[in-house]
Amino acid sequence: MWEKLSKSRFIKALDRGECPICKRIAETENTYLEEILMELVNDVQFREKMKNSRGFCLPHFKKMLLTVEKKPDLDGIGVSDILQDLVETEIRDLQEVKRGLAEIRSKAPLPMSKEWERIVRALKKMFGRV
Repeated sequence: MWEKLSKSRFIKALDRGECPICKRIAETENTYLEEILMELVNDVQFREKMKNSRGFCLPHFKKMLLTVEKKPDLDGIGVSDILQDLVETEIRDLQEVKRGLAEIRSKAPLPMSKEWERIVRALKKMFGRV
């Protein structure tokens, strides 16, 4: 059954002139974002892990906000709480990325591998997969 469903989705995407792989990735991303907003908003362990993480890349952070906008039937208080956590996490991580990039520009020499590591981290934060 799964193979037929998957094949059917790929064929429909091709018929519409879309890349079937990009279409499938977008559908999966939407499922994950909706799961966070519907199932994990009140999960204390998940929220704590998220607060102590680097958050989302900026493209997925934007998609999270757009998902909230499209779903007015979500638990308003839970979504508000998780978005507050996520915004605070994003701000903290962007400040850390900024500090890392500033160190590259400073006069203190860094090994090339450290410089490259910080540049790649900043790119991943800003653009997602690099």
